[in-house]
Amino acid sequence: MALLAAACARPPELPGGPGPTVELRLPSAVEFGRAFRLEVVRVWPADRPAPAWDPDLLAPLELEPIGVRGGRRQGRRWEQRSFLARSFVRGRLEFGSDPATVLEVRSSLPAEDRGEPEFPVEGPLAPGDSRPAWLRLLGLVGAAAIGLAWLVIRRRSARARHRAPPAAAIGPGTAARLLALASAPAPGDPEEAARRADEIESRLRAWLEERYGLDTRALAGPERGAALRTRLDGPAEAAAVLDRIGGLCDRLRFDRPRAPVPLWRRLREELHRLMEEAA
Repeated sequence: MALLAAACARPPELPGGPGPTVELRLPSAVEFGRAFRLEVVRVWPADRPAPAWDPDLLAPLELEPIGVRGGRRQGRRWEQRSFLARSFVRGRLEFGSDPATVLEVRSSLPAEDRGEPEFPVEGPLAPGDSRPAWLRLLGLVGAAAIGLAWLVIRRRSARARHRAPPAAAIGPGTAARLLALASAPAPGDPEEAARRADEIESRLRAWLEERYGLDTRALAGPERGAALRTRLDGPAEAAAVLDRIGGLCDRLRFDRPRAPVPLWRRLREELHRLMEEAA
């Protein structure tokens, strides 16, 4: 194990000359999208500062850093950068000059494959698909049909779960408390108006869950009306009123106007209208 560690820590073979020098070490040919190891060894005189690292040196490769190490030897400093690299560009790539380092990027598909060319993907590519194009298209259509059917079934089951309970099962307590809070004298202080708007928001969420089975804890004010319309098939006018209530509460809570009384009166009217529409 000690010998292995010593071997791993051994400095790389350095290019000749005092530097600064940059040497790329990579295969001469790779396949499109497949990962390969790439090393950049830089050397410069020990009495000079390290030259800036330019990541554009390796464009257009996609790079995943592995590590960096460096040291000093024979009056020179060296640095080795290691990467896991991939190329999503086919053909001949050249890096640097005098002389340039050349990398050939070949197609990852079999020679007999007549399908579409490769496109960027995450991770290593699977072997090329040599099935006829019409068979691949049929598979895609079938997968799309299955996915669409699954979405329709899921949406219907979600609506069935969130249907409003029967009217007889809904008590008047939450609605009465909500209306009592809105009917209190309009607050003239912005801070008090914001606090009471917060309380209305909290009780309105409780009423929506009780009346429609709609959990709105993760929804902002303007999103509740849309959820009532699309997910629960709720009354359209009630959803529109709910949108306006959310906007008024947000203005009272976050904008905190100096004269909140007009907004509060509008909020009170909209809350009474909501109760009428939902009755």
